Amino acid sequence: MGSVWHASPVSGSVHPSKYPRPTTSRAEARVWELLKGQLPDGWTAWHSLKIRTRNGYLGEGDFVLAHAERGLLVLEVKGGKIECRDGRWFSNKDPLKKAPLDQARTYLSKLIERLRRDGCRPPAYGAAVAFPD
Repeated sequence: MGSVWHASPVSGSVHPSKYPRPTTSRAEARVWELLKGQLPDGWTAWHSLKIRTRNGYLGEGDFVLAHAERGLLVLEVKGGKIECRDGRWFSNKDPLKKAPLDQARTYLSKLIERLRRDGCRPPAYGAAVAFPD
């Protein structure tokens, strides 16, 4: 069995540290700013973390937050006017292909698969959605 997974040793840090990764999402930029100023000690956050699996899946998590003892959280960020009508999600009146939490869960499953493949096992993990607007 692999070793227990450890987050970055830097406490309360956001990566990239100077600016968010290039994005057209003002909501993601806002969340990056909030995390940069308020992330508790022991937590590390990565904006727009991309992974590739063995079968070629290239995925991106809006944010991955990690703590060596508490685990990791994948955070999907949606900005603008977000609605759920009759089980269907809309962003600024345009239908979304997948529900926001389903997007986060899909990425999370691929991330956990990748960590396990590399011999890591986080103590706990989950997915969440943020609607900063």
